[in-house]
Amino acid sequence: MAAPGVQLVDSAGNSLSLAGNVLTVTVAAGSGTAATQSTTNATIAAGTASNTTIKTGPGRLFGVTVTAVGTVAPMVFTDGGVTIFALAIAAPVGFYPANIPFTTNLVAVGLATNPAVTVSYA
Repeated sequence: MAAPGVQLVDSAGNSLSLAGNVLTVTVAAGSGTAATQSTTNATIAAGTASNTTIKTGPGRLFGVTVTAVGTVAPMVFTDGGVTIFALAIAAPVGFYPANIPFTTNLVAVGLATNPAVTVSYA
């Protein structure tokens, strides 16, 4: 039996799909890049109080999987110091799609109340 999954498709035909721990990003034909882009996952432990640089240089944040709930404040991700994505306070366990490009770097802002997450990016 296949693992249950989630797939998001925009009006141009680009898609994000998650099945188990595998995230696949597909770019629609004619949208300017290769059809499928591989992803890398970074795991950040709950309560990591220092900033975590996930990737230096340009790339794309595909989504964040919360594996243990945090408390008190939202978890924030930045590109060159500018917030590009944030998880809600005490976001439930699950996958949160983003599909957001970044140009300088991708950083998870540290806070002792942050959840445990796996960040999918390229």
